[in-house]
Amino acid sequence: MPAKKWGTASRCLDDHLLFLKSHPILFGAYTGMGSEKIEHDLVETVMVAVNSVNDCPYCDGLHGSLARIAGVEDAPALRAGQASCALLKKPAVKFAVAFAQADGRGTSAQYQALVKAEGEGRAASIRALSLFLIWGSTVGNTVNGAKSKLLLGEAFTGLTLFELTFFAYYGPLFFAVPGRALLPGEGLGEFRQMFDQRRATCGRYTW
Repeated sequence: MPAKKWGTASRCLDDHLLFLKSHPILFGAYTGMGSEKIEHDLVETVMVAVNSVNDCPYCDGLHGSLARIAGVEDAPALRAGQASCALLKKPAVKFAVAFAQADGRGTSAQYQALVKAEGEGRAASIRALSLFLIWGSTVGNTVNGAKSKLLLGEAFTGLTLFELTFFAYYGPLFFAVPGRALLPGEGLGEFRQMFDQRRATCGRYTW
């Protein structure tokens, strides 16, 4: 499946508004303030599940690593969409995949199944997490699409005004994040130290 990206400003704006509306629930999904908190291993499982559809290389690098740190088993198999992957049977994963395939829309039946399995509060948090990664991965893919055209010398022939504007706004962020993760003592190394400390204290990975 081709990497999903935005081709028009109207669809991009629509998805940004959907994402902004989900912020309060998304905040609670990570913190437990205002909505149901989701365990970190399930958070990263949902992220990997969504990216198995949206195929963002930036999300692969970040959430693939965080999934391993959180102890998510079979994350590579989930990312590859292997039918034998046991994680695909989880209600949250089933919903996340269907939600991503529908671009964050038209999944009422799948959402009701998620509510039945997880409860209304947790289901809302899982949906917000899924929307977060749909938005983030589409941002990354749109940046990559514009970057590819620039590298191929298509700035004046194949690059639209929307793509150029989008790249100018988001491009620096997506180039800075991978670079920071590679710096000694920074980036994902700090995440790993934090989780190892929490695991030693609590006996498992947790926020």
